[in-house]
Amino acid sequence: MNKGTVFVAPTIRKQMLFQRFAMLKMFLAALG
Repeated sequence: MNKGTVFVAPTIRKQMLFQRFAMLKMFLAALG
């Protein structure tokens, strides 16, 4: 596997997780 891919994968995963968390927070704020 490419070293670059190995380095980038966790970053993308973190970004996706953060985006999901932000969306959830906004959704809860809209409900509350």
